[in-house]
Amino acid sequence: PPAVTETPVVPTNPPAVSAFKVNDTFEVGGASYRITDATEGKLSVTYVKLISKKAVKAIVPATVKYMDAQFKVTKIGPSAFAKCNKLKTLIIEKNVEEIGSNAFSGCGSLKKVSVKTTALKKVGAKALKKVNKKCVIKVPKGYKKAYDKLFKKKGQAKSVKVK
Repeated sequence: PPAVTETPVVPTNPPAVSAFKVNDTFEVGGASYRITDATEGKLSVTYVKLISKKAVKAIVPATVKYMDAQFKVTKIGPSAFAKCNKLKTLIIEKNVEEIGSNAFSGCGSLKKVSVKTTALKKVGAKALKKVNKKCVIKVPKGYKKAYDKLFKKKGQAKSVKVK
C-alpha cells in the first residue's frame, strides 16, 4: 500500500521573540514605534511619532501590543510630537523613562500634559520649545521637585508650570 504522508502541523503560538529586531518599526493606534529591546521578557519600544498632525489629544501608552507581543513604551523619541499644532492634551502613561529632544517642539496649542510615569529620568533639550505659554505639566504626587528639575530650561516659556 502507498505510504501515508502527514500534513505538518503549524503552531499558532505568538511569534518567537526572535521575530523582533531592534530598530524595526511598526504602527499601532495612530502612532509609530521603534523596537529598542527585543530580549525575551524585556520587550520595549520608543514612541517615534504621532501619525496625524491634526490630532487634538494623544496618549503615550504604558504598553503597546504588536503581533501578539506586549511591548513597554519606555521612551518618547526626538521630535515625536514636533509641529503637532492642533495637539491640546497629552497623557504620558507609566513606563516612560526618557523624553527626547524637541519631543513637543512647536506644539503651540499644547496646554495640558499629564505625566503618569514615576520612572522619568531624562528630558531632552528643547523638548518643550514653543509649547503654549499656559501649558501645565501635571506630575505624580511626590515627584514635583524631581520633575521640576527635569523639565527646567527645556525651551518652554517661564509661564509653563509643573504641578
